[in-house]
Amino acid sequence: MNPTTWLEKTVPGFRLLSEPERAAIKDFAVLWTVYEGNVLNASANAAAIVRVTNSLATTAKFSLDELSLPIKYFKDRYFDGAELTDAFLGLHMRRNDHPQLVETVLRDRSKNEAEILSAILIIIYRLRNNLFHGVKWSYGIRDQLANFQNANAVLMWVIEAHLSAAAG
Repeated sequence: MNPTTWLEKTVPGFRLLSEPERAAIKDFAVLWTVYEGNVLNASANAAAIVRVTNSLATTAKFSLDELSLPIKYFKDRYFDGAELTDAFLGLHMRRNDHPQLVETVLRDRSKNEAEILSAILIIIYRLRNNLFHGVKWSYGIRDQLANFQNANAVLMWVIEAHLSAAAG
């Protein structure tokens, strides 16, 4: 049986997802595995994200200008200008996920590009965990299109930056 047909018949909420939502989620799954396997050496955690991003910042001398829209999206989604949002609480940040770093970036209290990129990648890591460990299915993965589209844009950019830095 075709997996999509099976998912439509079996998984509550899947048939309600639009084709762009399905595509963004599937693309995210593939992009994450490429990112984790090639950039994080098959060992994803917040400490590795910070370490690799700091290394990339020193070797690639990157600018986050191309990521301004995804960064703004994540900041707006998780911080309302005064407080962290309910969506932020839904990330289920753990102590070892560097929540202080993420909050500092969301509150726009850091201009350090390595810190900003690390925080956004940690948010994406939490999206990954919530998707892969089933949390997002508890509400049928509704209203996640922009999350995954923006996450995908960041992952593609980081993978390319990593490949460019590795090529010298």
